[in-house]
Amino acid sequence: MIRAQRGRVIILDRHKLEELAGESYGRPEAEYRRLIAPFGKDRPRLTAE
Repeated sequence: MIRAQRGRVIILDRHKLEELAGESYGRPEAEYRRLIAPFGKDRPRLTAE
C-alpha cells in the first residue's frame, strides 16, 4: 500500500490504505480544521477601509 525510500513516501494503493484506516481516516484532520482553522492562516483577514 505504501513504499518509502530515501525520504520519499509513495502511496501505491490509496483505496486499500483508506479501508485499513477505517473510521480514523479523515476524522483528525476534520477536527483540526474545525478547531484550529478559524485562528490559522486560512482565516479571512480584516482589511482597513
